[in-house]
Amino acid sequence: MHPNSDMEKHISIPGPSASKGELLETLQVLQVQMQWLQAENKSIKEENKTLHADKPKQNIHEDTITIYARKYGMMVEMFPSSELLNKKCPVSPTAFDSSKQYVTAAMEESAFLDELYHHFPESLHKVMESSYFSDLVLKSIPNACANEIKKLHGVTGDIFGLPTKYFTNLQYDRVSLPEIRQLLGVTSTSNVVYKNFPPVLFPKLIEDKSLKTVFGNWELLV
Repeated sequence: MHPNSDMEKHISIPGPSASKGELLETLQVLQVQMQWLQAENKSIKEENKTLHADKPKQNIHEDTITIYARKYGMMVEMFPSSELLNKKCPVSPTAFDSSKQYVTAAMEESAFLDELYHHFPESLHKVMESSYFSDLVLKSIPNACANEIKKLHGVTGDIFGLPTKYFTNLQYDRVSLPEIRQLLGVTSTSNVVYKNFPPVLFPKLIEDKSLKTVFGNWELLV
């Protein structure tokens, strides 16, 4: 008998009046099924051994990758290319702090990888070509940004001397507030148009058309 055919066969347990032949046939089918299940169980155990052998290695790196990925997203590159995250760093890459990094697309890619491998510790370099690494990095960066924005909601009121509820309540109608419109340079409450560089980015909210003083509002950095 073929094990698979017996596995698919429905077995009816003979009753008290069954003949010896019927009992032996049923016993034979059950024995074949038992052998098949034992073989399957052995195969599954071997697969589990392989999976468990790889899993600790990933778990060991997971916390480290997450920590460095959060910093990378906040300080280096908020929207990294998923394809480049899996590439191996060139033997002689273009230095990421070199003025030549934007001369060609190839040099830009090389500089990106140079900075990526400089940011993450050497202990992670072997796993950086895996999808496990890129998936974790691309998951960690948005989480880090969302966390920092949430923190910012809690202190924005203190920065500008306005009630905290204006910013912690995401449903608050902020555009209806004159103070908020002044910060954003919005003049209408119905047809709202936001500027690329709103007054809040300039010292004392005074816009500079030349953009020489843009990002000069020290209150944002305190």
